[in-house]
Amino acid sequence: MRRLHARIAASIVLALVTAGCPAPATEAHGGEHGDDDGAHVDEPGHGELPTRVQLAPELAEAAGIVTTAVRREVLVRTVRVVGQIEADPDRMSRIGARIAGTLASIEFREGDVVAAGQRLATIRAPDLGSLRAQRTSTAARLSAAKAQLARLEGLEAKRLAAAQDVVVARAAVAELEADLAGASQQLRALDLGREQRSRPGEFVVVAPRAGVVIGRSAVVGDPVTPDTVLGTVADLDEVYFAARVFERDLDDIHLGATTEVTLNAYRGDPFVGTIEHVGYVVDDAARTILARVRLRNREARLRVGLFGTAAVALSEPSAADPVLVVARSAVTQIGGESVVFVREPDGHYEVHPVVLGASSPGKLEVVHGLREGEEVVTEGVFTLKSTMLRSTFAEEHH
Repeated sequence: MRRLHARIAASIVLALVTAGCPAPATEAHGGEHGDDDGAHVDEPGHGELPTRVQLAPELAEAAGIVTTAVRREVLVRTVRVVGQIEADPDRMSRIGARIAGTLASIEFREGDVVAAGQRLATIRAPDLGSLRAQRTSTAARLSAAKAQLARLEGLEAKRLAAAQDVVVARAAVAELEADLAGASQQLRALDLGREQRSRPGEFVVVAPRAGVVIGRSAVVGDPVTPDTVLGTVADLDEVYFAARVFERDLDDIHLGATTEVTLNAYRGDPFVGTIEHVGYVVDDAARTILARVRLRNREARLRVGLFGTAAVALSEPSAADPVLVVARSAVTQIGGESVVFVREPDGHYEVHPVVLGASSPGKLEVVHGLREGEEVVTEGVFTLKSTMLRSTFAEEHH
C-alpha cells in the first residue's frame, strides 16, 4: 500500500513537470520498426496525445521506473488450466469467541480491513467475572498462608511450634500457589493478562492478525462457547490461484513452472506467478488434480473466488526460432492500441505502438514496432501513462 501511495505521489509530481511542456511533434527514426531491416518509420499520431514524456533521472528513480533491453528469445510452450483465487491457509486466522456467553456486539463486517489487535466484538461472559474473582480470592488467601507459614517457622525455631504444623502450612501455601497459577493461566489464555477496556463480565474479542475479513458467521444475541467461530480474517497480500489440472496434463506440470494467470475480471492484465504445489489426490467427480500458483496481490485487486485460466510453461523448450519479445508488464493500452514506452538516448520516454504475436507466461512476441536492444520500460508504465494523460488534460484546460 505504501508503494502504491508513493507511485501516485510521483505521478502527480511528474504531471506537474510535463503539464507545462508542450509535446513536440513525433520524430522520425529513419525507417520502419520491424525485424527485417531494424529501422524506424514515422509512427501514427495519437490525436491530441503527446508521444514523448520528459522525465528527470531522479524523478524516474523516485517513480520506480525500470527499463529492459528488447531481445530475442524462444517462447516456451504452455498448457492451459482453469481455476480460481483462494486465500493462503497459512495467512488466515479464525476469529474465535474463546469463552462461553452471549454476543453483546459485533463491530466488523465481511470485507472490512482490520489491524492486529483491533476490537471486533464483545461477549457477555458471566464466567469471566467468576474467574477474575477466583484469582483475586486465591491471591489473598495465598498471601495469608505465606504469612502464617512464616510465623510458624519462627515459632518452630524457638521450639514453640510443632514441626507437623509447619509441614501443613507449607502444603497449604503450595496448593494455593498452584490454584493461583491455574487461574492466571486461564486468563492469559483469554489474553486477559493485561487489562481490557471492558465492563465487568464482558470479554472483548480482538483481531488475531491484520488483514481482510473474508467471512462472518455470527449475529448479535447468539450464544457462544469457547469453540465458536465468529468469522475469518486473511492476509491477502499474497494469494493462491487454485488450478485444476486434468490427468492428461499432469506430466507437463512441474514445481517452479512460470505461470501466467488471466482472470475473467481482468482479461487484459494477467498476473504472473510460479507453481508451488501439485496435489496427490484426484478429484473423483472432475478427474482433476489441484495445483497452487502463488500470486502477489498487486494493488489489492485479487478477490477470493475470482475465476480464470492459467498458462503454465512446459519444461521442454519450443522448437520454434527465437523471436523479439518484451515483458508483458511493458505493454499498455492507449487510444485503443497496444503501446510500450521506449527510453531514448536523450532520456525522454517515447510511445511506440506495437503489433503483438505469440505469448508465453510473462512475455509477448513483438511482430512490429521495436528493434532489438531498445530500452523498454517494464516497471513504472502506469506512472508514465498517467503523467502523459494528465499533461494532456492540463493543456486542454490551460
